[in-house]
Amino acid sequence: MEVYKILGLLLVVIAILISSILSIVYYVRHAKYKKINTSLGKTGGEIATILLKKYNLKDIKLEKISGKERYFFTPDTIYLSEDVYNGKSLYDTVVSSYTTYSFIKKSENKYLIRFLENLSSFLKYTILFGYSIIVLGLSFEIDNLIWIGIYLLVFAFVANLLLFLKENELTRSIIMELRDDEIIDIKEKESLNKMLSSIINLSVASLVFNLTSSVQKIINILINDEE
Repeated sequence: MEVYKILGLLLVVIAILISSILSIVYYVRHAKYKKINTSLGKTGGEIATILLKKYNLKDIKLEKISGKERYFFTPDTIYLSEDVYNGKSLYDTVVSSYTTYSFIKKSENKYLIRFLENLSSFLKYTILFGYSIIVLGLSFEIDNLIWIGIYLLVFAFVANLLLFLKENELTRSIIMELRDDEIIDIKEKESLNKMLSSIINLSVASLVFNLTSSVQKIINILINDEE
């Protein structure tokens, strides 16, 4: 059983390391690029407006909301917090363009995006549910329940990975859009790409930690069950 204990501990350590590294990289880049203004000096609100006009989305509202570093959208409105809306930093450019371009892609692929959004919401509970099913299966010695739980965890991992890859596709498209529309200088491409990647990678940090924690708990249950 010592091997399983070491394996469980190793998984947790790896998850913590990966999550910590991705989180640290994000906060370091955030602190750096929040202080650097883009060379063309456009605000986050102006960038969002330019992109909406380009795609002829005249009926879509752009709202400035209170708070800091908040950004999301509904079917007919894009919301940017005041600091992002009025900001001219590389970080504000990334957040504004990422949010707006995500909205545009949703409009172009509404059925696919709607499915992915619903799937994403469902996956938030799948890991916990899968873990609970495995615990029940082990408690009552029902092999089918154990395998159902394992399949759910595998499904959650694969689905989250696919969602991440889909999000990652946006990175290159966003940078190309900003460059072609002369919203950013070509020299700023690398910096914007780094900040975009860090924003997207935060979801990976959470995914890795949650899944690994569940696996480690299952290993502990198996060890206790054997003992």
